[in-house]
Amino acid sequence: SINADVVNNDNFKWNIFGNIAFNRNEVGNIGFAPSQFGTQTYSAYLGRQISGGNFFKTEANIFIEGEEPGLFYGYATNGIVSNDDDVANAPSFNGTPAQLGDVYLVDQNDDGIIDNNDLTIIGNPNPDFNYGFGTSFQYKNLSLTALFNGVYGNDIANGNLLREAYADNGSTNVRPEAYYNAWSPDNTSGTYPRVGYDLADETGFTDRIVEDGSFLRLANVTLGYTVPFPENSKIENMYVSISGQNLLLFTKYSGFDPEANSFTFDPSRVGIDWNSFPNQRTFTLALNVTF
Repeated sequence: SINADVVNNDNFKWNIFGNIAFNRNEVGNIGFAPSQFGTQTYSAYLGRQISGGNFFKTEANIFIEGEEPGLFYGYATNGIVSNDDDVANAPSFNGTPAQLGDVYLVDQNDDGIIDNNDLTIIGNPNPDFNYGFGTSFQYKNLSLTALFNGVYGNDIANGNLLREAYADNGSTNVRPEAYYNAWSPDNTSGTYPRVGYDLADETGFTDRIVEDGSFLRLANVTLGYTVPFPENSKIENMYVSISGQNLLLFTKYSGFDPEANSFTFDPSRVGIDWNSFPNQRTFTLALNVTF
């Protein structure tokens, strides 16, 4: 951390501050005999199933001895089955042959079939570092403070994409690009599966819903003014301020809020956005009077 007074005199004060934190941890000895997970052998266990409904009804996190906790565990993908060569080479999913416009699932063991043996590590919810910085100004009776905070290097499993990113002819809303950029005979370069693709629930957790969760947020800005009073006044001090929280957000995450974590109560389900409610933008007007 760093904290510095850039200017400090009777009429003007300017302070800057910042901090950065690196958190490194790993799963210790869990006492489980090594067993097969996909094509690898680990001493590990899976987290709890994400949802009991029709979508995301699978585990998303794996806890491997000696590795960072809660790694994302699912199917890797390789775009969309876009042409006849892809159809010929793409593996079947639990006996269902691939067809044009399907999501191209990666066959990890090259047996031509996508099943639990093809599950693999597809992301990491643990950030490389957390950081924050800010500044404060004071000119005579006027003051201004601003605080930023951020996270870098973590992944988020945006489970909402299981509904929003597949135009499966259902009754729920989808993102415009899932429809307009869907694969079709007239749009063979589409990056979304064909309209009517309905295997998102069956294929479970794939890297198509794993996104970069890094962000920088303007967390708070406060502008204040200390009202001067003469020495014989009944009011000793008056301070009025207006502040705003969550004013700006810089992120590549496509969900509502990269700080969302739907299962803060459950350490076996981490880094998941499953209908999480976003942080709100708020404004506060305050008056503090001392007599």
